[in-house]
Amino acid sequence: MRHAGMLTARAVIRWRGAETAGWLTAIVTQTTTPARPGAPAFCALLSPQGKVLADFVLWAPTPDTLYADVAGGLADELMRRLSLYRLRAKVEITPQPGAAVAQILEGDAPQTGVDDLADDPRTPLLGRRMFARDGAELAAALTADDLLELQAYHARRARVGVAEIGIDYQPDTVWPTDVGFDLLNGVDYRKGCFIGQEVASRMKRKGGVRRRPMVAATGASAHAAVLADDQEIAAMGVPVDGFAPAIVRLDRLADAAAGSRPLSAQGHPVQLAPCPWMDASETVYAATP
Repeated sequence: MRHAGMLTARAVIRWRGAETAGWLTAIVTQTTTPARPGAPAFCALLSPQGKVLADFVLWAPTPDTLYADVAGGLADELMRRLSLYRLRAKVEITPQPGAAVAQILEGDAPQTGVDDLADDPRTPLLGRRMFARDGAELAAALTADDLLELQAYHARRARVGVAEIGIDYQPDTVWPTDVGFDLLNGVDYRKGCFIGQEVASRMKRKGGVRRRPMVAATGASAHAAVLADDQEIAAMGVPVDGFAPAIVRLDRLADAAAGSRPLSAQGHPVQLAPCPWMDASETVYAATP
C-alpha cells in the first residue's frame, strides 16, 4: 500500500520570466539552478539581519519558470517581500491556487497527476515529495486507501528533528543554523550573495553557532521550555507522538550534563538526542543527563 498524503497546509507560488533564476539566486540562501531538471531545492529568505523569514521547497521545471511550495500562512508575505526586491528584473510573481504538493513516506508514486517527484531536499528520511500543477488531479490519483493522515508526515518530521516555520517556530526568530538549514541542504555559502549572507556566513565560519536542533522525547505540550533546574536549555516545537524538534543552547546543555542536572518541561522529564541527519559532533553533547 502506498503511504502518501496531500500537504494541504502548503501554498504554491510561481516566478516566471527570463531573469528569474539569476534574480532569485541572488536573494535566497540556495542556488535556484537544480543539479538536474525537476530536482527540488530547499531555500530560505532571510532578513538583512540574517534571521529566517520564510522557507520553501523550490521546483524548477525550466530556468525561467520556478515554483515554490511554502507554508500557506506565509505565502502572501513571501510574495510581498520578494516583490520589493524585484526592482526592474523581468520576473512575474503569481499565486498558483490550483497547484499542490504531497509527500510519500512509503510505496510508489501514482502513475498520473505528478509533474515532479524527488527525495525531500532536506533529508531522504522525510520520504519523497511530489509536485503537481493540477492539484485536483494529484489528489484524485491518491485514493482513500493510499492516503495517510497529515499527522503521519508531521510525526516523521518530529521524530527526526526537522522543524517547520509557522509550526515549531515563527518568522524572524531564529538563525538558519538554529534549525540546521546549513545541514539540511538549505544554505549554499559558496554561491555568492544572498540577503542576510554576511551575518549567516559569519556565524557559520567563525564559531558563532550556539544553538542546534535536536529531537526531544517528552510528554510536554507544544512550545514548552526545556529546563535544567531554572535555566532554559531548549525551546521545543510541537510534539507528535511524544517527539518534537527542539532548538537547543549547546553550551547550556553541556553545563547541565557536566552537573548531572536532569532536563524537564512542564514537569515532564525530557531526553534530547541528536537529529539522525546530522553528525553528533554538531551538538557537542550527544546524550542527556
